[in-house]
Order: sequence, then structure tokens, then C-alpha cells
Amino acid sequence: MEAMRAEVEALREERQKDHDELMKEREECERCYNELLKEREERIQFSNEMLKEREEGQKAREETNTKLSNLEVWFQWPKDIVRKLVSGDLDLGIVGLDTVSEYGQGNEDLILVHDALEFGDCRLSLAIPKYGIFENANSMKELVQMSQWTPEKPLRVATGFTYLGPKFMKENGVKHVTFSTADGALEAAPAMGIAEAIVDLVSRGTTLRENNLKEIEGGVILQSQAVLVASKKSLTQRKGVLDITHEILERLEAHLRAIGQFTVTANMRGSSQEEVAERILSQTSLSGLQGPTISPIFCQRVGRVASDYYAIVICVPKKLLYKSSKRVGEFLRCTVCWCLCLVVCWCFGFGVLALASVGCAWWMAPDGVDIYGWYTVLPDWMVCLAMLQCSSFGNQSLAVAVGVLLGTASTVSLICSAQCNV
Repeated sequence: MEAMRAEVEALREERQKDHDELMKEREECERCYNELLKEREERIQFSNEMLKEREEGQKAREETNTKLSNLEVWFQWPKDIVRKLVSGDLDLGIVGLDTVSEYGQGNEDLILVHDALEFGDCRLSLAIPKYGIFENANSMKELVQMSQWTPEKPLRVATGFTYLGPKFMKENGVKHVTFSTADGALEAAPAMGIAEAIVDLVSRGTTLRENNLKEIEGGVILQSQAVLVASKKSLTQRKGVLDITHEILERLEAHLRAIGQFTVTANMRGSSQEEVAERILSQTSLSGLQGPTISPIFCQRVGRVASDYYAIVICVPKKLLYKSSKRVGEFLRCTVCWCLCLVVCWCFGFGVLALASVGCAWWMAPDGVDIYGWYTVLPDWMVCLAMLQCSSFGNQSLAVAVGVLLGTASTVSLICSAQCNV
């Protein structure tokens, strides 16, 4: 009986163990099922996002079509753009000049409509190690004259440009050279012993320096940036392509011209718009594209509306932005310093020095600065200072103290009101 009871107990424990394992497997299956459900939801969400992007892209193309009729915009790999232009599947393409040169291979059907879209700047260069046998090689001439390259042991070059690379080497008289094709991580090829040199695109040269590589004199194969390229057959044979190309070219030119210009806005005091314009146009750096836009600024003074200030708006090239801002500031600084000098001289009772300060201000003023444009404030100064001297009964100290106080306050007011906003 004891043996049977023990056997039954062992059988029960075994069944319980099987049951626990089944429950564990069930939980594992449920977990896997939940993960599959979650993955399915993520895929559905991803598909919805892709669908949304596709709809937005289609909407953008439709909006583009409403602005430029009979135009479809497609995003393709750069080399595919060139190949489809050559095959006639595309009419126009925006792609790098390096890609056009590599995959177009001098095809006469490809026309550069615009050769400088001013983005994607880079250069196709030959790079060699800084160490070893190349340590003293710093030019193409020195590289060609190295005696290490023989028919049995040629110079090995890794590159993805299998057309431009060999062409460049042939033009520079490198006879013993072989090329290996690679698309990525070319900078590591010399260190791995796969090649002695590489031909690749270089922007700032950071990756080359990190891998102990250097460019050499005469080793730049091509300066590249984005270009607008067209199929000659499409321009001449397909109806409407030439008109659309003209429209796109005009828009690109307008955009490229605008991004190089900055708007400078300043408030200047003057007697009239013509007087302010004359002062501005006397400076070459402030003339703008066609001339300044000048508008009166109206403010209320002593119960009446006055327009002593004028807002000027000019467009200046990026390279002249600092110079133009500096010249506008000189208009303001010259006048403020002259007024301060005039106040101090008048307060001390030196009328001759006051008149001399006017002459000095006129003589030292930058070209085109009309100090008399501020004449509208002079009567207030003169009357105020004259009253101070008359009422002080000869007390020059009082006149000086009050005059300097008012002069400082007025000067600060002038500086605040004549600030230039760029």
C-alpha cells in the first residue's frame, strides 16, 4: 500500500509539474500574442503615417500643379535623376554637378540650365595618407613622380566615381593605377590596406583629418553644387517644357537674388523726405537696389501732429550689411556729439566756442551727414539756454549746472529717439 501511495503521489506531482509548464507556456504564448498585436498596431500606425505623408505629398504636387501647369515633382536618388534624364523619362532635374558629370559622362543631351543653385557645395578630391611614403607628397606632380608605382604594384584608388576618377588620373599622367569600387566609408580604405588613395566628395575635410588623410595641390577633380539640368530633347521636342523651364528659372533667380540681400530699417530726423533721401543717397553703401523707401513718422508734440522723423528702408547686400549699419549709426552719433558740444559751450557763455563747435561738427561730419537737418531742435536749445543765462543774474555756476543737467537729459533723449533698428 505504501508503495502504491508513493507512486500515486509521484504521478500527481508529475502531472502538477506538467500543468505548471503548460500554464507557463500559455503565459508565454499570450505574451508573444500581445507583442504581435503591438507590432501589428505599430505597423498599422506606420502605414497610416506613410499614407498621410503620401497624401500630403500628392496635395503638395497638386498645389504645385495649380501654380505651374503640367508640372509633376518627384523625389528620386541623384544618380537615378541623371539616368532618367538621359533615357527621356524626366525633363528637368535638380542634382549635384558631380552626379551629372559622373553618370551623364559628357552626354550632349544634358543641358545645364542653371549651374549655381547655391546649396550642396562640395568638391570631388583625391586624398592620400599623411604618413608613410606619402608624408612628403603634397601635390599631384609629386605623387606622379613617386617611383613606387609599377605595373606589378600600381597605385590603388578606392572610389565610387568610376568615370571621373580614371579620367582625372589619365589627364594627370598617372600610368600605373587601379580602381576599386566602393560606396561608403572610403576614408578607412588606406588604413585597412585596401587602397593607397581615395577619390571622394569633401565638404569641410573633417572626416579626412579624423582618418589621417590629406588633400594635395592639384588634386581637386571637380567643384560641385546643386544645378538645374534639363534634357535637350525635351526642351526642343516636348510642348510646354521650355515655357515651364523659363518660369522655374525666373523663380530660382529671384530667390537666389533675394537671399543675398538684407533689409535695414532706421529712423532718421530731417526737414523733408527729399532732404533725408539726399543724405542717404550720398552714401554708396546705403543706396539699396534702386533707392531707399522713406516714410514720415507722425507723433504728437505740444498738442499738434508733427513729422520730424522719417523711417528709411533699404536693401543691402550681405557683405555690406555691417558697413551700412555703421554708416547709419554715424549719422546719429555725429549729430548727438555736436549738440552736446554746443550746449556745453553755450552754458559756459563762450559764444565764439559755440559757433566754433558748429564749424567743427560740419568739418568732421562723415560724407553725406547734414548736421543742419537737426535744426528743428536748435531754437528750443537756444531759447532755453538764453533764459538760463538771463535769469541767473550773472551766476555762471548756476547756468553751467542747470545747462549741463538739461543738456545731458536732452542728449539722452536724442540718443533714445534716434536709435537705429536693423
